Amino acid sequence: AQARPALRFCFAYLTLAAFVSMDLSIIIVNYQVPYFLEQCLHSVYAAIQPLNAEVWVVDNHSNDDSQPYLTPKFPWVHWLWLNENVGFAKANNLALQQCKGKYVLFLNPDTIITSSALQQCIAHLTVNDKCGLVGVRMIDGAGRFLPESKRSLPTPVVSFWKMIGASTLFPNSAYFNAYALGHLPQGENHPITVVAGAFMMGQRSLLQQLQGFDERFFMYGEDVDISYRATLAGFTNYYIGKATIVHFKGESTQRGSLNYVRVFYEAMLLFVQKHYRGKGALFLRFALQLAIVARGIYAFFSNIFSSTKQPIITRAFLYGSSTAISSAEQVFAHANTSATLLPISNATLTGKSVWQPTEALVWCVDEQFTYEQAVTYTQRKSGTFCL
Repeated sequence: AQARPALRFCFAYLTLAAFVSMDLSIIIVNYQVPYFLEQCLHSVYAAIQPLNAEVWVVDNHSNDDSQPYLTPKFPWVHWLWLNENVGFAKANNLALQQCKGKYVLFLNPDTIITSSALQQCIAHLTVNDKCGLVGVRMIDGAGRFLPESKRSLPTPVVSFWKMIGASTLFPNSAYFNAYALGHLPQGENHPITVVAGAFMMGQRSLLQQLQGFDERFFMYGEDVDISYRATLAGFTNYYIGKATIVHFKGESTQRGSLNYVRVFYEAMLLFVQKHYRGKGALFLRFALQLAIVARGIYAFFSNIFSSTKQPIITRAFLYGSSTAISSAEQVFAHANTSATLLPISNATLTGKSVWQPTEALVWCVDEQFTYEQAVTYTQRKSGTFCL
């Protein structure tokens, strides 16, 4: 008789544990982008409020003030500070081995996400038993659609058209731009093959079945590889075009550098060697090796002779609540910026159609003007750089 209360307590505890089980684990790999990661984590915190979620940040031995700057600001984050740069794939796997969520989201640090994007992805995974990995519609800081949001497998033919520039000449072609699935409407949901690693969600059980990312990919190509392996395991990957996030893109790397060219094409070469056989694979390996040399030479001379510089922002238009704008003005004052700060009303924002390269919109986010609204407004102001 005395054992019954204990049994009831044990049953109640197990029931409660099942009820509060972790919905989502978000894994972010950081490398020397503390200020982008800071605003990313603010958006993540707002986005996960309806969920039982955890956030892991793996720092790949950043040689900056990331640790002292970020740790006090985000005590709710699980931090992993590594003693060496182990690469994107291995860093993600380290957190994957420890996280507890039913679903796992791999997220880049230079992103702004929303609650609706998370909810739509989780809903899609929940109702589709054979859904593998899901990605979303990504826009850059100026509201422009990023074509890598939805991609097909880089087969020899698809890669050939991509490398010779045919995909750029015919961006809406199902044949010449099969790489970015240019024929599929960007605002709709579609089954795809390759999900971008900047925002990739899947069930933890599937990711464990796939044994995470292939750690031979130091940076780039690991998302193509794991997406392909998910399809080989009998799952279908999806692009959720009705969910949008901001991806500032490439802030952790200098995309025009010789090192970027080498790492990117070597990753593609590794993928071809791993998955392809036959004459097509031999041709593609040869073409990739030529591309490494050609793009390396181009990058070398471009870095020497290029006079293109990012325009300096001279006028920053602040939009949001009066309280949030006041806080933003204090931040700018401490930053000693030379830009003129101009609070902007909704009417002026709607009516202003011409923006100069030296002008930027600054979204001042709080409870009244949310990240959800900021992402929506960024889409509307496509071509205007937003912060």
